Amino acid sequence: MQIMNEPDSHASGTAGPEAIAERIRTAILEHRLAPGAKLTEAQLCDVFNVKRGTIRQALALLAADKLVDLEP
Repeated sequence: MQIMNEPDSHASGTAGPEAIAERIRTAILEHRLAPGAKLTEAQLCDVFNVKRGTIRQALALLAADKLVDLEP
């Protein structure tokens, strides 16, 4: 999964949902994430070193912009 292209200054798990959504948005727009790529909450928690609630908020922001589809 090629979401992060530079070292994360928030590696301690302090990245907020807006910052995470922006990183994912950039990866989508730069075609570093393929259309239809499956992103699980668990994978994203590992990548960004945050809790599931933060990832859910970030994904909700992206879903509101129609950049991701949320599936149960």
